[in-house]
Amino acid sequence: MKGNKENRSDNVPESLEGKSLEELWELLLGKEDLEERKAKYEARKLKPDYREDAMNILECPMCGCDDVPNELLTIPVNMKGIVSVNVLGAKCSNPECLEEYYNSEDTEVIRQLKELIKQQALIGRIKPMHLQSEEYQKSSAEATRDDDENG
Repeated sequence: MKGNKENRSDNVPESLEGKSLEELWELLLGKEDLEERKAKYEARKLKPDYREDAMNILECPMCGCDDVPNELLTIPVNMKGIVSVNVLGAKCSNPECLEEYYNSEDTEVIRQLKELIKQQALIGRIKPMHLQSEEYQKSSAEATRDDDENG
């Protein structure tokens, strides 16, 4: 069996091997910045909107504001009687920014819901054969025969 050094990825510098996650963050951010981020995180945990299952953003990536509370946000749907969907996200409190942040899983479910509604609308337009006009039934039968003969 090959030794550990022979099995390791060539993309990982030897200087990073065996380092803890904390040490890697310190290498990435620097000791002072890492300590500052830890302090911001501890302060964030003390805010009344903090929840383990929420986004808990420390700083708005768009404007740098450090007040980005978790909020119930409304995402418009406007399809088949569904006006909107409420999701837990975060919103920058800077009045010049007001950027909203959503969980990508939530937005994917909403996208799938919209797609399902579109599909149901298409299916709803197809009439059963006995409800279609006699003329349409004949033209459909002829088109099917033509396809069978030419295909």
